[in-house]
Amino acid sequence: MGAAAITALAFRDRHSDDAEPYETGPPAFPYLKLRVGTVKAFEADYQRNVGRALPRDRWPDQVQAQFLLSTDFFRFDADETRVIAYVGFYEPTITPSNNPLARFD
Repeated sequence: MGAAAITALAFRDRHSDDAEPYETGPPAFPYLKLRVGTVKAFEADYQRNVGRALPRDRWPDQVQAQFLLSTDFFRFDADETRVIAYVGFYEPTITPSNNPLARFD
């Protein structure tokens, strides 16, 4: 078996047809894999709740934290290898019972 065939076999399972499609993260988190529509949903909720659009090139630090808290990132122990989903806009004054850092073990 040639080197190309071995390489093809090694990577075949990484890109299976049943893998969940994802998009890359926002400017601050380009290494994260996000469920399709996650960034768009957060940006829409941010604009609706805060009253202004987010800059495309760089998000302020507070917005970066708010984005991660609005996803299931911390619910799965900040696992950067899984596809992250948008849960809902995190803002304690709007959704006071939503605490993504809480543990109920």
